[in-house]
Amino acid sequence: MAIMMNREEDKNEELTRRINADLRAKLQTSSRDDPDFVEDSAYIEDLFKKIKL
Repeated sequence: MAIMMNREEDKNEELTRRINADLRAKLQTSSRDDPDFVEDSAYIEDLFKKIKL
């Protein structure tokens, strides 16, 4: 039974490692695509127009 648990833990660790690597790659790619955050600025500006303070 302990051997089965170790195999499951190994599978989970490998899956976690692969997911983390994929997320890091996507984050690096997305930061290169929109380095000046123009879309974010437009969204925030539009949001403030809708909010009445």
